[in-house]
Amino acid sequence: MPPEPGEHPTIARDPEYKRHGTLSLLAGIDLVTGQVIGAVEDRHRSKEFVDFLKKLDSIYDPMVRG
Repeated sequence: MPPEPGEHPTIARDPEYKRHGTLSLLAGIDLVTGQVIGAVEDRHRSKEFVDFLKKLDSIYDPMVRG
């Protein structure tokens, strides 16, 4: 829905908005090795992003992060 003065200052979503099969792709690339680390999620929330960061963290040796 477009912005309307006095009602809502920014673009608003219809309350019945559905994603209709849309997925979220989270991806990172290791610039040294060229390895791509990715995840495909049904939702796009901070929880999925934090889980992706934990996945990245588990891949790397703690001594290398130093």
